[in-house]
Amino acid sequence: LIHLLSEFHGHAGEDPHKHLKEFHIVCSTMKPPDVQEDIYLKAFPHSLEGVAKDWLYYLAPGPSLVGII
Repeated sequence: LIHLLSEFHGHAGEDPHKHLKEFHIVCSTMKPPDVQEDIYLKAFPHSLEGVAKDWLYYLAPGPSLVGII
C-alpha cells in the first residue's frame, strides 16, 4: 500500500500538515493491529521527493523524526 502515499516535494504551494495527515491516514489503514507504529518511520521517506527528501537526508542522526511523524 506504500504506492498510495502522496509525494511531498517541499514546494511553496504544498501543505506539509496536510501531507502528514494523509500519510498518517494511509499508514493507519495498512498497519495490522499487532505491528509497532515504527512502521510509519520506515514508510515516511517513500512519501518524500526532491528538496523534501534532501531535508530528510540532512537531518542529524537520532530520534528527530519521531516527534514529527
